[in-house]
Amino acid sequence: QKDDHYKTVGQVVRILTDVVSKNGTLLLNIPQREDGTIDDRELAWLKDMAAWIAVNGEGIYGTRPWKVFGEGPTQVPRGRAADRPLPYTSDDLRFTTKGGRLYVFVMELPTAPIEVKALGLAAGLAPRVATVSLVGSSEPVRWRQEQDSLVIEVPATMPSRDVISYRITFERSMAAPPVALSPTPPLP
Repeated sequence: QKDDHYKTVGQVVRILTDVVSKNGTLLLNIPQREDGTIDDRELAWLKDMAAWIAVNGEGIYGTRPWKVFGEGPTQVPRGRAADRPLPYTSDDLRFTTKGGRLYVFVMELPTAPIEVKALGLAAGLAPRVATVSLVGSSEPVRWRQEQDSLVIEVPATMPSRDVISYRITFERSMAAPPVALSPTPPLP
């Protein structure tokens, strides 16, 4: 096992967020020793992953894809889970929705205001924004909705080391779009 290569929690969190925003699932592989135990590196990795989920899981679990999966410059190739890490930027965003709320995941920690083009007044993809909160933080969020984007100021402290997420509510209900699923063939 000494030559094993593990993806970092940040890499897996970015893969997970991207996959969930597209209505997909992700299978984690945690290798075990012959006696069924895991080594200290794997245990530390699982603890770090659990810490990220404890903060950001509300935007992952029980969510649905939104009208668009995301926005930003980074192109994600098909079958990319085995590939090298992608060069995400803080302009790369992913969206999920649950209970009338929209979750905006920022794929790289921001150093400048975040501009969510899909939530600009002119985009017409959602009702007017009512509130913006940073998931996992009680820090007030400064934001403004402009014609071309929702602009969110950078938080003073980050609740996660990797991807952060914002919870957006709207002035009126945002109906969830229907998601087309492939029919499942009957079991024999």
